[in-house]
Amino acid sequence: HTSNATGLVYIYEYKNAVWHERDDVNGRTQNDRTGQRVAINRDGSVLAVAEPNRTESHGSVRLFVFDAGSNSYKLIQEISAVTERDNIGDEAVISIGTSLAVSESGQSLVIGSPFYSNSKFSNQGQVRIYEYASGRHEWVRIGDPIDGGANDDWLGWSVAILEASPLTVVTSAPHSLATGGYVTSYQYDGVDWQRNGTIANKNGTTDDYFGSFLSLTHTGTVLR
Repeated sequence: HTSNATGLVYIYEYKNAVWHERDDVNGRTQNDRTGQRVAINRDGSVLAVAEPNRTESHGSVRLFVFDAGSNSYKLIQEISAVTERDNIGDEAVISIGTSLAVSESGQSLVIGSPFYSNSKFSNQGQVRIYEYASGRHEWVRIGDPIDGGANDDWLGWSVAILEASPLTVVTSAPHSLATGGYVTSYQYDGVDWQRNGTIANKNGTTDDYFGSFLSLTHTGTVLR
């Protein structure tokens, strides 16, 4: 489906020293770019597939759970800019799913929208974090969204999550005009997200794009 940028995701499972196709997720409409970002939990039971260019909703993330009975992934939920709009002033999430991360258990999910804008700033970026609510059989947002602090920060360009106590999220703003990019971490206190550290680009030049890609080890002790 690459001819019209619809997108397609293949999921494979390693068995008997061979990778076997487990399932696939098809894009839905032209230019959705389905699969531009994907994330999967440790045992492969939870799959998140982004469609950051989906026109009708300004971005979308579809969440699937593996069903052993049918040996396929079943759609559980869709998080989009439409479903997440807060109806406060001009707030809207744009290109949701530009970045994604799923925790090891699949209980927690981070979605980055670096081109988010509001009445204060343009393209400041935003990160939203979700947790699975078993009673509702869906992922619900926890805490307030985390916003970038200036025009063109692009906060949420890359994200990572550590499933620990407290739950920790790391994200980057590689386009920060003030620093040439920075990486910041937040911890959840049970009510909201509290910043607990920031690493800024040492060079301070605007075209460095510091933090364009980041990853966190499963212990949370090493950040790359």
